Amino acid sequence: MKKMFFAVSALAALSLLAPTMGFAQGADNQLGFYSDADMSSSSLDAAAYSTVEVFMIVTNPYNDTENRAIESIFGIEFSVMIPAGTAQVISTTWTNNANAIDVDNTPDNHIVGWGLPVPTVGGVIQLGTKSVLLLTADPFVIHIAPHITTPSIPGAMAILDFDGSTIQPIYPSSGSYDNPVFGFNTTVVATEPTSFDNVKALYR
Repeated sequence: MKKMFFAVSALAALSLLAPTMGFAQGADNQLGFYSDADMSSSSLDAAAYSTVEVFMIVTNPYNDTENRAIESIFGIEFSVMIPAGTAQVISTTWTNNANAIDVDNTPDNHIVGWGLPVPTVGGVIQLGTKSVLLLTADPFVIHIAPHITTPSIPGAMAILDFDGSTIQPIYPSSGSYDNPVFGFNTTVVATEPTSFDNVKALYR
């Protein structure tokens, strides 16, 4: 039922329109947050009450079911966890925003469908950006996780492959849901691609 809802949310966007671009390297099917579109850093130093942009990017999207690279998606599902009192998401702007429908429509949980496929460019899918208002200059980190209430794939975030409309699991760029994907006024450690083989094995 939830998988159908996820697919329908993508199809619901089919009455809308626009393009995308991207860069990158990384392990298969990893979702990360970055300070810029080049994925040069997973951390950012910023003063309290400043507003910054955080880029949401999927690297090397791959269909494990059919053993092929994913050329485009038209849906994604995940949640974002920001410690209370540290920051506030002012807005989320999706790639091809005019075509995007987020049926969850909260700063923390996302079930997004696009009316047109969002392509992989240079091994990367740029999902969009979050505009974040920092409420403190103290260090804090952001985690991502499966959709909080009813994930399509138990225990995993998910993307909807445009070709064949199959749902595929994706994984945090940190290698574990326990590890943060982004740090403000602190650094987070990048994870080697081999760690993703271990993470992905949990879902096979």
